[in-house]
Amino acid sequence: MGAIAPPAVDPVRRRWRRVRRIVAGTLAAIVIALGVLVGIGQLVVPWLVRNPDRVEAWLAERIDRPVTIGHIAARWVRGGPQLVLENVLIGARAPEQTPLRLERAELALNVFAPFQRNRAWNEFRLVGLDLSLERGADGRWQLHGFDLDPATSGDPLGALGVLVLVDLRLRLDDERHGVHLQVGASELRVVNRGAELYVLGKVRSLDEEASALDLITSIRRGEGRGRLYLSGRDVDLGRLLRGQAYGGTRLDAGRGLVQAWAEWDHGRVLDVRTRLDLRGLRLAAEPPNSPDAGAPGASAQDSKVREARATLDRLALALRWRRGDGDAWSLDLADVVLGAGGTEHPPMRAGVQLLGTAPPRWRAAADTIALA
Repeated sequence: MGAIAPPAVDPVRRRWRRVRRIVAGTLAAIVIALGVLVGIGQLVVPWLVRNPDRVEAWLAERIDRPVTIGHIAARWVRGGPQLVLENVLIGARAPEQTPLRLERAELALNVFAPFQRNRAWNEFRLVGLDLSLERGADGRWQLHGFDLDPATSGDPLGALGVLVLVDLRLRLDDERHGVHLQVGASELRVVNRGAELYVLGKVRSLDEEASALDLITSIRRGEGRGRLYLSGRDVDLGRLLRGQAYGGTRLDAGRGLVQAWAEWDHGRVLDVRTRLDLRGLRLAAEPPNSPDAGAPGASAQDSKVREARATLDRLALALRWRRGDGDAWSLDLADVVLGAGGTEHPPMRAGVQLLGTAPPRWRAAADTIALA
């Protein structure tokens, strides 16, 4: 009697067994590697606390500035060890610049960074920065308080991983257009991606009750080009703008959807797109260069003008502003919906173009305008 042949193994099942063994082995290797890293961290962190000069040298090499640390403490967080740096002095790159003094900064080491989005194995966290962004007479924007200009020589963020700005305060001043705003952010992440620098986070007015806006900015290194996106679904523009007037008009109230896209090149804005859907708008007239209401020297006529109000139940629109050649530009409005007194007018469209300034030449068009 012949021997009984063993049953044949399905090739598909054989391949799946091999895949399962490879996956299980890979996961086991990752777990072991993470355990080894955690063990090494538990040995290295106390040594770094006792040798702050090592941390100073490491940071100075990566941000291309001299760094002095008064005291270092250590703690463990979810991602790994975190060094708390107290009384930090970051020197200036050039003699004419002002050194940056911080009561506290943090250096976090995250062993799980490969499995998390927009994370790096090392993060330098600056706490309590007070910055100002100013627009000069030449139309270019300049940041004061900490040099994050990607157009400068070197790569100060490339070896650092991720820079995190915690409890940030930012003043925005545009004298040319009379815009002065103050905003804050509980956390902004500056992520290096080779040729591009990304800034991610949420910004809000300094009023704690104000809603936040999502912020995403990408900047091309060394090219002076970038893009910005802001978005919020329940934004209180009255609180965000804090009574800021523009073109003689002040927005006192208005809440709803806000989306904005912008693109710039070497400090010049090239394209701005905005989508709004706001409810409960209240606008006030505020003529430029007029005395404040109630102030000495303010006339009765000034007070009447300042008290002029316009209210809308709803304002919805899509807007696009584009820069042309020279001083030319175009402004297009679409899907404009105005609601007042319980009635909403049909959507309107309009466009304005400045074709040239010598002499000034304009072109305008409109469709379905509700003159009332």
